[in-house]
Amino acid sequence: MAGNLGEVLAALHGATPRWQTLHARVRHWNHAQRRHEAFRAHAEERQGRRNSGFSSISVGSTDREPDPETTMLAELWLSGDNVRSEESGPGGERGLLVRRGELWWRYSSRNGAISNEREEDRHVSTGGLSETFGVLWEPWQVAGNLELEPAGETEVAGRGAWLVHARPRPDTDGRSAFDLHALGMGADEYELAVDRERGILLRVASRHGGLDFSVMEVEHVELDEPIADEVFVFEAPDGVVVRSLEEAHRPPRSAPLHEVAAAAEFEVWAPVGMAKGWMASAMLFGDEDGQVHLSYHRTDAGATSVNINEAPADRWGPIGYNPDDPDWATETHGGREMRVLRRSRRGMHPVEIVNLVLGGTRIELQARNLALDQVIELAASLEQAPTEPPPLF
Repeated sequence: MAGNLGEVLAALHGATPRWQTLHARVRHWNHAQRRHEAFRAHAEERQGRRNSGFSSISVGSTDREPDPETTMLAELWLSGDNVRSEESGPGGERGLLVRRGELWWRYSSRNGAISNEREEDRHVSTGGLSETFGVLWEPWQVAGNLELEPAGETEVAGRGAWLVHARPRPDTDGRSAFDLHALGMGADEYELAVDRERGILLRVASRHGGLDFSVMEVEHVELDEPIADEVFVFEAPDGVVVRSLEEAHRPPRSAPLHEVAAAAEFEVWAPVGMAKGWMASAMLFGDEDGQVHLSYHRTDAGATSVNINEAPADRWGPIGYNPDDPDWATETHGGREMRVLRRSRRGMHPVEIVNLVLGGTRIELQARNLALDQVIELAASLEQAPTEPPPLF
């Protein structure tokens, strides 16, 4: 039997006190192009209102096929102020968050491990449940910004649930949109599965124009079952050093190429034989095993530029481009295998991307105003950067 609106509201607003410990597995599906279109529509609507808080918004559009759908999996343990969240995403990206009271540790395969263990870092929070699908476990945070309509019954993760259709309430000051961000910015409709016994959200589908662009679904959940204390103990992967916030957010070091190459603990590679007219710079981000950024540009050739990002291949994740995109192609040039991708966007120069691994270093070249063949040839010419200054004579 479908719950009435009063029962649904009572369940949603009473969700948090109804559990003490929680262990769950969650699947989060996204459709990037639909999400982009939903956000664009929301931004354009906001622009048309007075006192919206947005003076101007420019949302780019693309002339390419939509990106593939992506899925992130998460396993969570919550008990009072203790939190553990393990995540895995596209391209082998992995993440771990552990919190014990005010202390926390965070690891990602892209950025390494950091913590607020130092006394002077204790005031820095991780954001609490907002980073662990908190809207599912504390739905009262957003329920007040929705117009709810019970629509029947369903079952998710083996638990009985009320099916509820929801729409954002009229938003005059922008606050509702901010609060609903956790469900999906720009959605004009949501479909919720509200746990009948505990009031938590077992499934949230965010839609725009009748199409889902984000779906969070609980695949398994245990409530009020004992959780061993050792679950909330952080162990960094082998070879990973836990850094302080100061170390993790150290400003990039700009220096000559040979100094950056000497400071990095991995092999740095650079193009050789660049023609005259190119201006170059080198920077080291983070600590010695962080990331190196080389930039080459010239203003006499229509804003032509090449950016080269480098980091240890065993822990560096993708930068801005989906590794599962079907448009990636494999090329071999000069005996080196590399992945190549071309991205064209209206109103912007095409971007040519070449990704390869040399000597334990993952290297990504991004170029504007160069032909893809030229970027591939540049990648094939990379040599180990010098660690000594060039001779004066």
